[in-house]
Amino acid sequence: MKKKKSKKASKRARPSKLKAVKKKLLNWSKKAKIDLKSRLKKAKKYAKQLMLELAKKFFKLINFLLSSAKLLILAVFFIFAVLFADKAHVKYLENKVGSNSVYIQSMADSQIQGSGTGFQMRAPSGKVVTITNAHVCKLANDKGMILVEEKRYSKRLIPKRVLEIYENNDLCVVEGLSGYEGLSLGSDVEIGQPVYSFGYPLGEALHFSEGRVKDLSQIYLIDPEVPLEQCTGPRHKVVTARFWFFITQVCVKSHDSVQTSLVIFGGSSGSPMVNIWGNVVGVIFAGNTRTNWGSAVPLKDLKELLKAY
Repeated sequence: MKKKKSKKASKRARPSKLKAVKKKLLNWSKKAKIDLKSRLKKAKKYAKQLMLELAKKFFKLINFLLSSAKLLILAVFFIFAVLFADKAHVKYLENKVGSNSVYIQSMADSQIQGSGTGFQMRAPSGKVVTITNAHVCKLANDKGMILVEEKRYSKRLIPKRVLEIYENNDLCVVEGLSGYEGLSLGSDVEIGQPVYSFGYPLGEALHFSEGRVKDLSQIYLIDPEVPLEQCTGPRHKVVTARFWFFITQVCVKSHDSVQTSLVIFGGSSGSPMVNIWGNVVGVIFAGNTRTNWGSAVPLKDLKELLKAY
């Protein structure tokens, strides 16, 4: 009987063991699923962080390449600026100042034949007039007319009326040309400052000159129109001059001037003297016969003349 009972008990114990194993397997599978989900979640999170890190490094690389490209562009621009700055500046001045510089010539019936230079100037009122030297305006005929060449459009000589001759400072105002904006006034110059000029020496092509301000002083020029007996006053005096083997007395007139190292040739009288921005800071009126260095009427005298316009 005892043996039979043990067999029955063992038969009853088997299903319970199977159930326990199944339960353990179910528990294990559940834990495995939960563990797998957590691991997948962690893997996704890690992959996301990795992608973000890679993206950051990629963008850093792009920024580095862009900054390097910028530096390269800046370096090329700097080299270009160093190599071509002078040419670009001359071209800028030619477009601004050269285009407003004009050739002036005497009329066919003028008593004095010759030529000079002038420039279109915008007066404080906004009116555009032609500025040149007083000794250039003496080329006008008895009616006060002088020829001004219009080089921008028609390229022909146009008769214009002389409006005012300011002999004390060798300045003259002539009617302006239509279609021109005119140059603007600059500021007073200083010794050592770079200056530039455009003119038509002896009616030839437009001539560009660059130099520096050498001195701010008075110079004396021969005034052939004043006889010796009338050579008096604050600006005139009689001096003894030597011409080759002859010694004679002449009447000279003092001029406030800006001495420059600009190379000036005959026919450039009346040329604009400008600063680096192309604004007028003086008017060329004479050149040294030995060095060809030019002298200019100071800006203050030009401002005084333009007040009436």
